[in-house]
Amino acid sequence: MDPNQSFLFFSYQRPEQFDMENASTEFFQELMDEIIRITVFDYKALCAKMANAPIPESERELVNYMRAKYAMESKLVDGYLNKLQETMRDTPPGYIHAAIKQREREIREKLRAG
Repeated sequence: MDPNQSFLFFSYQRPEQFDMENASTEFFQELMDEIIRITVFDYKALCAKMANAPIPESERELVNYMRAKYAMESKLVDGYLNKLQETMRDTPPGYIHAAIKQREREIREKLRAG
């Protein structure tokens, strides 16, 4: 696979027969949780670890690649969230953003307790 291509693009490809218009709310909640887990939270945790750790010169290229990859996937997440908001038009304004923030807090608390 081309390293410039995003992992998310290949890992979540909707089947042609999937009916996006009639998908259940549960499906979108699961999708949102997965998006948050893979990109939002993992990206922040990775950045926090890398910011505090000395990076050996031999690893710098790999770290820069990982940062660029996560930044690219972050853009994809924005697209997925926009599509999610379009599909869930009846959802109150700000609900998805609030749900993401709540999920981030829950994950952070779980790791602190862990």
